[in-house]
Amino acid sequence: MLAGGMFAVAAVITATSPREPCYHGRALSAWVESYAQEVADKRDEETDLSLGAVTPSEDAIRHIGTNALPYLLEWIAYESPQWSRGLDKLPPWLQDNWISRSIGLKATRASAALYAFAALGPEAKPAIPELARRMMEYDGGYSAGLALALIGGEALPALLIVQTNQNPDLRGSAVHFISQMGSNALPAVPVLTHCLQDPAFGVAAGAAVALGELHLDPVLVVPALAASLQHSNSTVRRYAADALGHFGHEALPAVPGLLQACNDPDERVRWMATNALLKTAPEALTNAAPK
Repeated sequence: MLAGGMFAVAAVITATSPREPCYHGRALSAWVESYAQEVADKRDEETDLSLGAVTPSEDAIRHIGTNALPYLLEWIAYESPQWSRGLDKLPPWLQDNWISRSIGLKATRASAALYAFAALGPEAKPAIPELARRMMEYDGGYSAGLALALIGGEALPALLIVQTNQNPDLRGSAVHFISQMGSNALPAVPVLTHCLQDPAFGVAAGAAVALGELHLDPVLVVPALAASLQHSNSTVRRYAADALGHFGHEALPAVPGLLQACNDPDERVRWMATNALLKTAPEALTNAAPK
């Protein structure tokens, strides 16, 4: 009787909850999950969300448009309850119940819904203030930050505002998500180069990583990274060297600094500097006088 009552309550909740928007007779959540699977199947790199031609799922999400935003914002906010994280340790017959299945479905939908922001792109602009608020309130909330990055250039100003926060964790989080924006992050490059001097070493190191991953505006970035090879913190020096390697021959002006970094007291810095030189000017290693 108890089980029957629980199912009855679930049925009532389902029946009285607002209906999701549909397209061609299929609910938004189904299209969202299909699109996330398409991204997973066709993505070549972690930060490359381009699938080329518009897929049916992407087209459906775009047709639903801003009507999808309230649902997407609700879905990405889902966090599995603390007590549920031990369910995988239970016997299989206890794991397979409607509670665990419900939790699993909600977690999957939360992850999939993030990609819908990429499908909507600029059309998701009305959600930007709420996503930025969540990111600030939840100490760099990962889902909100990633959604902003996936929206693209329209969301960059919001991430730049977060980057000015006094909390270094928030600044570092904003830098990380800007690094996921590809060419849309170009207007943020001067800010990222300034972040190389952030008093929080973690933010400065994260900025070096971001600049290397973005590989934008070498005229501005390469000298800034070369200067960071002299940073007092070895982690910043290490990531600056690694970032220079991403620029290849465009990092030739940094070769003297990289050669000097090959004698850094920190072994990891020396290793990264050597790798960067192999990508930038391998002949410089051959011609360097032994120390």
